[in-house]
Amino acid sequence: KEALDDLQKAINHPKIKEGQFDELCRGLAKCMKDANIAVVSTAANCIEILAKGLKKSFAKYRSIVMNPMMERLKEKKQSVTDAIGAALDAVFASTSFADCLEEILEFLKHKNPQVKLESTRFLIRCLKTTREAPSPAEVKSIADASTKLLTESQEVQRSAGAEVLGTLWKIMGDRPMASHLD
Repeated sequence: KEALDDLQKAINHPKIKEGQFDELCRGLAKCMKDANIAVVSTAANCIEILAKGLKKSFAKYRSIVMNPMMERLKEKKQSVTDAIGAALDAVFASTSFADCLEEILEFLKHKNPQVKLESTRFLIRCLKTTREAPSPAEVKSIADASTKLLTESQEVQRSAGAEVLGTLWKIMGDRPMASHLD
């Protein structure tokens, strides 16, 4: 935890020069498995700072950190899921929608309802902030995944699924979405 606090102070700059951060990202990804939630939160904060500082250069590290972070969304404590969510948003900002989509869709099928819900919320944030419209194939896979969420037993899951469809509808318009909304 202290080492992560020091790291956070060291990298806390608006712009970070490109370099070799593979080892650092692997270490931060490993911290996501830590039992101490303070370690998880601080590691998520470090990933967020790094992603924002490196901007588009962070894209190559997405595959290292995204999966462990999404797996850790099962945490009950809201402050931890908020920190991980902010880090995921920063990682998403450095990459493209297509890069992240496959992984997000995998987590929408997760057995843990908390992971499923937080992944759905992350997908909604991605759809709201993306600059490029999803391709017809991506629209179909997102619509299929969110339609499955509409059959969940928990109301929050169903609402999140409906919000994904609504956001997608807003982006794509009536005609491309008509077949999915039946």
